[in-house]
Amino acid sequence: MRVLAYLLADALAALAYALGVRRRVALANLARAGFRGQDARRLLRRATRNLARSLADLLVAPPVRFGDALERLARLRAGGRGVLVLTAHLGAFDLLACEVARRGVPLHVVSRRLRAARLDRAWWRFRSRAGVRLHE
Repeated sequence: MRVLAYLLADALAALAYALGVRRRVALANLARAGFRGQDARRLLRRATRNLARSLADLLVAPPVRFGDALERLARLRAGGRGVLVLTAHLGAFDLLACEVARRGVPLHVVSRRLRAARLDRAWWRFRSRAGVRLHE
């Protein structure tokens, strides 16, 4: 199932790149970071593919394995002061947040709104249904 999801995600990413979805903005941002020409276009194609695969992961991901992380988190929370967890946007970070919230851990996420209103509403609804509390 995951292979099929990734094939579809790769095709959608290639289409988005070919159609130029946000390409000008992304290439301008990459230029600010020192990437130009073919290097910037290659990096943007890969970033677009990775984003599409992250979205596919949300749909077909296997169960998340936490090891003893949730038990350690529970012990920290038992101290009564709360716990602040900071993460990078690597991999399917939203999947992790949703899974933690589904397991009963109160989870608040600070997030920006997407410019595409329909996608934004769907994204926020997906996370809210999992129990993630969202803040702008």
